[in-house]
Amino acid sequence: MSTPSRLNALDWVSPVIYRAVMQARVANIQALRGLAALAVVVCHAASRSGLDFEVGNAGVELFFVISGFVMVKALSNPDLFLLRRAARILPLYWIVVLTAFAAMTIAPGMSDVRPDFAGSMLLLPLSSDNRILAVSWTLTHEMLFYALLASLPRERAIPLATLAIVALVAAGFTAAPQSPLLQAATDPINLCFVAGMALANVPRGYAPTACIIAALAYFTAIQALSIPASESPARILWFGPAAAILVYGAVFSPLRFRALERLGETSYSLYLVHIPAMKGVAVAFAWLGLGYPNAFWLVAVSTLVGTGMFYVLEHPMIQFASNLAPPRIRVHQLHRLPDRHGAVDRIPQDEGRAVLYRESSLSR
Repeated sequence: MSTPSRLNALDWVSPVIYRAVMQARVANIQALRGLAALAVVVCHAASRSGLDFEVGNAGVELFFVISGFVMVKALSNPDLFLLRRAARILPLYWIVVLTAFAAMTIAPGMSDVRPDFAGSMLLLPLSSDNRILAVSWTLTHEMLFYALLASLPRERAIPLATLAIVALVAAGFTAAPQSPLLQAATDPINLCFVAGMALANVPRGYAPTACIIAALAYFTAIQALSIPASESPARILWFGPAAAILVYGAVFSPLRFRALERLGETSYSLYLVHIPAMKGVAVAFAWLGLGYPNAFWLVAVSTLVGTGMFYVLEHPMIQFASNLAPPRIRVHQLHRLPDRHGAVDRIPQDEGRAVLYRESSLSR
């Protein structure tokens, strides 16, 4: 039996090994999501408690690199691409925004935000004074990136998206746009999506564990030296390359980070709800006469609330959406994998979908 002419390295291993490798890669990406969410939560908790953990802002760059990486894989299913991304992001986001808006309406003195309800619900680019949910600006960048990919021909989506993002960022440096939409489209942080897309096309990794150690050591040094990297106009230079190196290492590393994998499953819920949860903790402490909560309580309660929201709301929503539009990403590869001699070994469809479900759930 003749073998297919175009196969990547993983096509030549047994289906069992292939499946194990893919599951490990997905698990490590999920672990990085957990790390990114935890970094942002600790950063916000520290700032509210008078402490410094500015390097936690790098969690946003890490999220964007991961999104660029995952979206390349999702492009094999373009007809449902944008619909599934919206179904993954918007329902839970709307619930949190509606809840936060209701709280602002009932107790307007609790926040100095002048909420733009319609703009927040539509994830339009807004100033910090008008966003109901403080972290929604990152979701605006994500949706703009998804829309860009979905609008391009599938065969050329990656190079065209790369050129478009680089050109927009360059234009932003020269034109200094005032429009919130143009500011979002030309923000240098969008280059993290480009880095993620590039990593998705790297065939193999060299010294991945060393890359993980180096990236974490770099972030530790930034924190230890109190470098105000997140406040710098060159923030993308401080955080972007190290975030890309960390993703590169995690994708190819044989190591597993199981505690962070669990946190990664709940990372979107945690990311959305942690600031409202921190405000609620502060109100509860004040009502009980306990003063302002320290960073530990802010992080702990936010994590518990985010985990609870995942199991009560997000996970059932994901299952419902999955039943409406079953993942089809690379199903043909998972179902028909040639062995070393060209014979075809079939993987049960449910197992293939299990891998793909976890992979497709990585993106916000």
